[in-house]
Amino acid sequence: MIEPQSKTEQCFNDLIDRFFKEDKLSEIEYYRCLKISEKLDTIDDICITGMAKALFGKGDEALDFLDGYLGMCDFQLFKVYGTILIYLKKNKRLLDFTLEYADSFKDDLWYSWLISYYYYMIGDIDNALIKLKRYLQMMTNKEEKSRAEYAMSRHIEQLAKAYAVKASTPEHYRQSMYLALSVLDDFGVTYSYVDVRVFPDQTAACFIEVKSDDPNLVAEMNLCLIKKQIEQGYSIEYDLEPQFTIGRAHGEGFVHGNN
Repeated sequence: MIEPQSKTEQCFNDLIDRFFKEDKLSEIEYYRCLKISEKLDTIDDICITGMAKALFGKGDEALDFLDGYLGMCDFQLFKVYGTILIYLKKNKRLLDFTLEYADSFKDDLWYSWLISYYYYMIGDIDNALIKLKRYLQMMTNKEEKSRAEYAMSRHIEQLAKAYAVKASTPEHYRQSMYLALSVLDDFGVTYSYVDVRVFPDQTAACFIEVKSDDPNLVAEMNLCLIKKQIEQGYSIEYDLEPQFTIGRAHGEGFVHGNN
């Protein structure tokens, strides 16, 4: 977050705070923000305009507006765009957008971790390992580096085991995850983590922990996912299919910046 030094920077920081609180802007606040950023001659101005639109209920308009500036390949703009996608609970679009810029911001520690995790999420072991290696090479905190390496290595190891026991294939698992993300989008919710597990009897499971405390909602989401799988003629030969959960203990979690 930018340290407040001017009216523009103060407005930027306030809008970022609104996103974290999942807040909205009143009409007066909205037009006040547009007045502050009306010249659109800095990245801050562009970001403020996009964020204000999203917080005022004009999410699609905000994304369309910012699309015109993504070619600048500015990291602050990139993060604001992603923040808006999170706010709008567009899970699938967020993943695709992030991976589209996988090689654009190689020197950012947080981004390298995120890319590695997203590749793991969609079952791409090779790219997940490449990005994990880059992330670990940049880390200077030995304790966090050790925890991150252990957690992500365990995640990837379990996924590799699932492929080895033929619980799924990379292609099928990727399709399954995208279908699960579409269900999250349909219900307007986000997730905390994705956890693939292979059990002693060689069966496997993929748990998607949903950010909700409503078990009925999660049950509806799982039913919706099954219906979509049937509609799309999913093969029943694979054991590893995503399922939504809430309140599940996850002892190997690591989120860069949250530990």
